[in-house]
Amino acid sequence: TCKYNLIRFGNFEWLGPTSIDIGNTTLLNANVKLFGFYRVLYSSITWQKYSTSIQMLPDMTIAKLSTGLSKLIDDGFAFAKIDRLSYPEILSLSKAIVQHQTSYLLWSTYKRNMDFILDFCRYSFYDTLLYNFYHSDLVKNLMERLTFKDIGDSNERLTRVIAMDYYCLTNTKCRKYVKEQFLASLYSQNDNNATKLAPNLKPIIFKYGVAQTDENAREMVWELFKSSTVPSDRLLYLEALAPADNVTLIFRYMNMTLNETLMSSDEALLAMEFIAGRGFLQLQSSWVFVTENLGIFYESRFDFKLDYIEKLLNVTAARFATRGALPEVHQFFASDRSNIIPSKMKDDIVFKILSRIYWNSEYKHIVVSHFRAVEFPTVLPKTLEI
Repeated sequence: TCKYNLIRFGNFEWLGPTSIDIGNTTLLNANVKLFGFYRVLYSSITWQKYSTSIQMLPDMTIAKLSTGLSKLIDDGFAFAKIDRLSYPEILSLSKAIVQHQTSYLLWSTYKRNMDFILDFCRYSFYDTLLYNFYHSDLVKNLMERLTFKDIGDSNERLTRVIAMDYYCLTNTKCRKYVKEQFLASLYSQNDNNATKLAPNLKPIIFKYGVAQTDENAREMVWELFKSSTVPSDRLLYLEALAPADNVTLIFRYMNMTLNETLMSSDEALLAMEFIAGRGFLQLQSSWVFVTENLGIFYESRFDFKLDYIEKLLNVTAARFATRGALPEVHQFFASDRSNIIPSKMKDDIVFKILSRIYWNSEYKHIVVSHFRAVEFPTVLPKTLEI
């Protein structure tokens, strides 16, 4: 364990297993090289001082402190979840740390924690808008430095994937670029001069490209999925094909998961996770689909049947975060169709729903208010259903 001064980088002091007063200007790295299980909780005043100090630090200094600052972000979100730190404090601090940085470690830590919040926001159209505009704005300056080209060192290439994913949420320039790249690649795949997509950017290009194209292009991607033998490519196509708001396409997509020759068990599970995570309509649809076909999933999917059913319920039923959905889940768990589900598994799913309902009621409005600080454009992009 070590602590180092935020202002005088390089002034290290190694600490033993004793209780210490870290003061107001030192950053405590409790898990050197990210190994360990400790969380570090600072006072509210200290968190605020960090936010102020970090904004004044040179980019190179922040880059050198990336390991410790990554832990700071992770600890902050962990304490916010248990009400030991306010969300506005950690959101402000994490924004100050990442917004001008190309460090993949910082951005991957930030994204992992924001994905938890996104899994609540995505079930409200307005909350999704706020989340999307906030993050597109957050990476705007960074994307001007990184550009859309797959250039730079490995760190910049990895960071570009995260930044482009955020930028394309609302930025029309980014949307136009990925659509053009997607169509050029799709319609030239059999040509000698086929458009080659950078492997690390291909998931982003397909994700946003499919969402902006017509049924013919979607059918071509389905054919790519069916013919591909590369697991990573199959998952890429599967995620890109998860439809946004077309009910016919949603149920067609889910019906594919029952076809054992088309999808493996893991692919079928991920497909249900992809669709349930797109929005409230998709979550409701996937829950109806699972309840009606639970027996088929149980009988047709490999040996660990109950494990598979538990995972299936975790990516669908357990994602509900409103009290209105709870009676429907209880009703199904009380029906004969759910007899294959052990009582403890039912209790665990209900507990997860209640935990999400609690977070949703206590914290989501606070987080969304933070996102609301970003000014909306006067003309909204046509496609926001990612």
